[in-house]
Amino acid sequence: MYDSGEIPTNMDTSIVVPVPKKGDMKDPDNYRGISLIPTLSKLLSKIIATKLAQINRKYEILVKEQAGFRNFEECAAQATTLYEISRRRKIKNKKTFICYIDYSKAYDRVPHTALL
Repeated sequence: MYDSGEIPTNMDTSIVVPVPKKGDMKDPDNYRGISLIPTLSKLLSKIIATKLAQINRKYEILVKEQAGFRNFEECAAQATTLYEISRRRKIKNKKTFICYIDYSKAYDRVPHTALL
């Protein structure tokens, strides 16, 4: 895998199991898809993520503003920064517009072959 860059077929396949949420069980929106991923794939992903985090800490590849897919501290810092900016603008009587986008169903609509 390391030399070829190819992942064996049995490692890049997962089984999606529908887990019910609250509400009408006849409504597909009341289910959450949980992917059952091979253990070796999970382990390899964790090893790679840990190594990338170490590399980033050493060489600072990612900018500080990049908070996605990082540990809690970076995400908490982003929330604190947003709060502080909003607070200061309010003190100065400046308008502040914030837009939150819910991507909860976005992945369901992505052509998965395009991601590969």
